Amino acid sequence: MSLPQEAGESDLGSVTARYSLGWLTAANAVGVLLAVLLLHPDAGRFLGGFSYGKWIPLHLNFQLYGWNALPLVGLLFNRFLPDSPEANRQISRLFRCWSLVLLAGGLSWLMGESSGKIFLEWSGWPRLLLLGLLASLWFVLLAHRMRGKKKFAWPDDVLLLALASVPPALFWASRPGVYPAINPASGGPTGVSLLGSSLGVLLVFGIVPRSLNLPRLCTNRTRWLGWLWSAHFLFFLVLEFTGHSRRYDVAALGTLLIWIPLVPAYTGSFAWTAVGKIWKHSFFFWWTALVATGCLLFIPDFLQRAKFSNLLVAHSHLAMAGMLTSSGMLILVHLRGQVVAAVLAARREFWLWQGGLLLQLLSLTTLGLLEGRAAFSFFHHGSIFQILLGLRLAGGLAMLFASLVWFLRLNPPNICKDSVL
Repeated sequence: MSLPQEAGESDLGSVTARYSLGWLTAANAVGVLLAVLLLHPDAGRFLGGFSYGKWIPLHLNFQLYGWNALPLVGLLFNRFLPDSPEANRQISRLFRCWSLVLLAGGLSWLMGESSGKIFLEWSGWPRLLLLGLLASLWFVLLAHRMRGKKKFAWPDDVLLLALASVPPALFWASRPGVYPAINPASGGPTGVSLLGSSLGVLLVFGIVPRSLNLPRLCTNRTRWLGWLWSAHFLFFLVLEFTGHSRRYDVAALGTLLIWIPLVPAYTGSFAWTAVGKIWKHSFFFWWTALVATGCLLFIPDFLQRAKFSNLLVAHSHLAMAGMLTSSGMLILVHLRGQVVAAVLAARREFWLWQGGLLLQLLSLTTLGLLEGRAAFSFFHHGSIFQILLGLRLAGGLAMLFASLVWFLRLNPPNICKDSVL
């Protein structure tokens, strides 16, 4: 598959995709390293002091703050910044700074400097760099909002106000005394808290087609689904602040099942491109599986066997590598520029990613079920566990190869100077 000959190297879509897919490739490479260490723990002696535990934050945070975050940043640029050479140069500088801050965080985690809190490992000077970067990004969006070069509506002002809370919220949440890594007073995540976070994901996904300025095919449908989401969120707030979160734990999470058919109904109200429809269907598939298995995991008897096992690892892969990756791809193919859509339209890499993920999910789920039947059996490394860990590694290699092909196709030799790596 060849790229268009006149691929613009600095349009919003190309720049966003190069940095996003670069971090996806880096995160997948670390993931493959972790899979190798699980399969052959003795290989860790070649890494010296850079042990398994020090690589874990890189895999998780490169996925979250790199791959999952940057398409959303590109979406903000698409909404607030004009399509001009000056704005595109500013976008490239911001993405470059973002990558440097994430690299600084990665070095600090490898050196053992971490808060110990998952996804909030930022500490020391990398934490200050991240907060400064987020504040700078917000001021850039505000400056373009004040210049008024693009047509805005009141939701844009609401979004800017909400984004203003991100740096102070992250500063507060990453403090050592807040949400300690080991908190005996915490009962862990509840079905109600997961309902709230899931509704938040739905809200972000609901904003995507409007921020991409996709033509609307059915206005009434989007309006009444918006009111339904508001009522559902109000239901979550009532449970959370009236002390009934534990009593209606599983039932509250089960209310997400109503959104399985409603999400396709909402997105069907917009005109997506042909490539976008491929990744939209991928999102629906993994979203449905995530909600269904999430409700299953919170059934008390099943939860007792599933917690602290690879079943939860499989569930997190379903969310990050399945649902959120599909959402990120959906954003990238609709940003300004045609090159990204041409790259992500390749069916071979699409199915390689999906097949690799499915292989990982099946092996992790089987591992988790075996662990639930016999405690600590995973650590004995019997032949069946070795086979399953090998299959997990094979799935990770397939996904790494797919992401690497996407990244390299967006980085021909003449534009590598603006790449992440």
